[in-house]
Amino acid sequence: MRQTRVVIADDNRAMRDALADVLRSTGDFEVVAELADGHGLVPSVQETGATLVVLDVAMDAGGQVGAAALQALSPAPVVVAVTATDDHETVVGLLEAGVTGYFVKGTLGDGFVDDLLRCARGEVILALPHAGRALQQALAR
Repeated sequence: MRQTRVVIADDNRAMRDALADVLRSTGDFEVVAELADGHGLVPSVQETGATLVVLDVAMDAGGQVGAAALQALSPAPVVVAVTATDDHETVVGLLEAGVTGYFVKGTLGDGFVDDLLRCARGEVILALPHAGRALQQALAR
């Protein structure tokens, strides 16, 4: 089975390392780049052929800016947000920017790796309490 090539972008070194360790341990993911901000997202994806980006929201050039820049690529990678915030407007903005997965730090459980694989296959997963409302609002805009 071919590994999913992943770029991890998070300004928190400990979080970046933890995500990379977990993903590498599964055998399903190849972590091809780790970034401390979003400025190198596009070149990293282009140079590595990554098909999945795990993106922190609250970092320089991350969040909506980073997700939108990635969606302009052809082919665009799957973008999954992993963040400490779950406020409604942030979720809606990220959905509008093309994010297909949204996970809140501190609540990542045993199913996180499986959820990432599902996102990589095209499923949309919003792991937060008000996901339905956020999705409805994003679709209404």
